[in-house]
Amino acid sequence: MTLGEDDLLSSASGKRVSRKAAITLTEMLKAAKKDQAAFYLIYLQFVDRVYAYTLAKVGSHQDAEDLTSEVFIRAIRHLNRYREKGSFLAWLLTIARNLTFDHYRNRDHQCLDLEAVALHEQNKGIDLDMQLFLKSQLEKLNKDEVELLILRYTTGLTFGEIGQVIGKKEDAVRKAHNKVLDKLRSQMEE
Repeated sequence: MTLGEDDLLSSASGKRVSRKAAITLTEMLKAAKKDQAAFYLIYLQFVDRVYAYTLAKVGSHQDAEDLTSEVFIRAIRHLNRYREKGSFLAWLLTIARNLTFDHYRNRDHQCLDLEAVALHEQNKGIDLDMQLFLKSQLEKLNKDEVELLILRYTTGLTFGEIGQVIGKKEDAVRKAHNKVLDKLRSQMEE
């Protein structure tokens, strides 16, 4: 089984990976464990979502590019540690999360830059004033709440995958997500 270019492009664009692609991912991982050059297709499949996550966390394109590169360097270096017991993207984002923690170890802020992260299609019909208002409400959230929103909406992870990244059960993630959304709703109604 091979991964067609259309499958690769659709998964890189953020759509859910099909069952066929998941089987192929397993095959690609096996090949990459034997030959690092085979990792390139895996890189293409996940680089956009890892970059979106790091950009949302650090707010700087240059830093996000550096961190994304480091994520994939570490992934190649430690590929034999991946046990295929969950989402490969969640494993990559765990690496990215740890790297962003290191990046900000001595700083006390986290960035969610809507202008840098949001896709133009998502902003259609939302005027600039509303975008700025939403950003001001998001800035009132704590680091864990922002992290949850970044993982859910920037990278498109499921609640189970987010749980893998942050070390919580799926149900706890779902409840925390709903609590954050309720908090945002109440802030916006004030």
